[in-house]
Amino acid sequence: MNRTTGRSAFLSLLKDEGITHLFGNPGTTELPVMHALKDHPELTYVMAMQESLVVAMADGYAQRTRNAAFVNLHSAAGLGHALGNIFTAYRNQTSDGIWREYEITALDPGTMFVLSRNDGSYHVKYSLKPAAGGTELEYLEWTDAGELEEPFTQEALDKLKQVMEAD
Repeated sequence: MNRTTGRSAFLSLLKDEGITHLFGNPGTTELPVMHALKDHPELTYVMAMQESLVVAMADGYAQRTRNAAFVNLHSAAGLGHALGNIFTAYRNQTSDGIWREYEITALDPGTMFVLSRNDGSYHVKYSLKPAAGGTELEYLEWTDAGELEEPFTQEALDKLKQVMEAD
């Protein structure tokens, strides 16, 4: 019977999910994972000396490559150090599914947001307008070629509205 360790199963899961880079500031609790990395040469571990830097590097990597990155943080103080950059990564919508195909090409916080498909074929402008009991999202779509399409689910639009209203 083949047996595997939890740490090796964890790293295999990351690989299966398309993760190639892990970012962290390892301490004693992360040592088992560090040891298991030798059996997973396809995974690259990127180390920084402070957790906020770890998150910033992972966010930059994810934005540049359009691939998700994995961040390992210490609980308590490590998480506290990283919170500002975690919020920034959230606002950047770095690795959330459909956002990989699109980039923000214009932004007026709390007012207007333009997303463009990376291939330049499709653009959508969202803006908040006052409505009874709050705001609602209105949008204008345009394409450089082809027909208009609706790329975003209602759930994605609700998230976008929450982000825009956060300011």
